[in-house]
Amino acid sequence: MIADLVRCMGVFPLAWLWLSAWLPVAGSAQSALPAALVDSTVTVEFRDTTVSPYDEFYTMAIYITTPGVPLSGLNVRLVADRPDLVELPDSAILYPIMNLSGSAIAGWDYKNENIIAPTVFNVAAISNLPGGVTPPPLAPSGTPYRIARFSMRRIAPQSVLDTLQDRAVTWFAALSNCSFSNPSGALIGIRDTSYCANPPVCDSIVHDNYDANTYLSGTVTIGPSCQGRGDVNASGNINSSDIIFLVNYVFKGGPLPTCAGVTGDVNCTGSINSSDIIYLVNFVFKGGPSPC
Repeated sequence: MIADLVRCMGVFPLAWLWLSAWLPVAGSAQSALPAALVDSTVTVEFRDTTVSPYDEFYTMAIYITTPGVPLSGLNVRLVADRPDLVELPDSAILYPIMNLSGSAIAGWDYKNENIIAPTVFNVAAISNLPGGVTPPPLAPSGTPYRIARFSMRRIAPQSVLDTLQDRAVTWFAALSNCSFSNPSGALIGIRDTSYCANPPVCDSIVHDNYDANTYLSGTVTIGPSCQGRGDVNASGNINSSDIIFLVNYVFKGGPLPTCAGVTGDVNCTGSINSSDIIYLVNFVFKGGPSPC
């Protein structure tokens, strides 16, 4: 368990020096673990969201619901199932990978982000390192804490997205690479079991039980395609934003409406021009006929 946690966080001398005192000794029998700790769980949640197919970067949030004990250390590894659609930004300078603005762990002493692979991301944080500013841990709460937002980049071209029926990217937690700790350094999400080789003489064994915590996957759906004439920006609705999109295409060289332009031909003349803009304005603002 300790090796997994350190491997997830990367080799950072300061963190390792602190962790050696913060985490329980590997392999030791800890029959005295408080029952409250053994029974406590952490819930990690990714919220479903729908994004525009025209945005290059998307953002998703991670939420944590604390157990019956305060939470002062965490390590969460995220994995996406669609490397054909998205990847993590290859440069934090180009676009920030992790955004802690307003998050519950923004004031913690140690925060680290690490891209393991194009669709594998690790975030680790510790509330209080020796000599730090001693921020408080996350208090037990039934209300989820937002701990971070992270960004991904769309890599599939728009022309490819328009041909796909399934444009959902699921982010989930890699269970064996997730760890949580209370302020005393004891891991959360473990179980204390008794092993009796020669009853009534029994040994107490503390072991990893990742299922003790709860992980809720989240799906990022990249905008609906081919929703019909008039929905030129594939938002799922026809409104003023579609008019603006059409104006940009006709007069400013903006992107082609979805479905190879079909959604922009709202009056079915076989071409897209200013008459389609007028048609759409009449429909949205004047109760005119709907797109053909």
